[in-house]
Amino acid sequence: MMLSSLNSQQSLTTTDSSALVPIRALRNALIMNSERNDLKNQLGISRDSIQVLSNTVSLLDSTIDVRDSIITVYKDNEEDYKNIVKNKDNIIKEKDTEISILKIKSMFSQIGSGALLLITILVLI
Repeated sequence: MMLSSLNSQQSLTTTDSSALVPIRALRNALIMNSERNDLKNQLGISRDSIQVLSNTVSLLDSTIDVRDSIITVYKDNEEDYKNIVKNKDNIIKEKDTEISILKIKSMFSQIGSGALLLITILVLI
């Protein structure tokens, strides 16, 4: 009896190479270990994805900055163009005024020339 008790105590004691564990607990431990490894892999993939997306966001931010500077240049060019058109419109108004003045002067000179011609004809007759 003593001998069987000693054998059962030896079988219940744990050593580095063997242990007595219920099968259900072993299965649960293996499942948890497998799930842990899967989650660890998923976490690594997620970190890689976050890094890639972070780089993508940085590139898009740079692209937005470049496009914003291009838009600023276009706006400046548009403002310059509007000023040029405004200056040309002012020049056109000045020239139209000069043309009107010249037309009036031309009309008076034609009337004066006609009157002078009429007076000259009357004097000669």
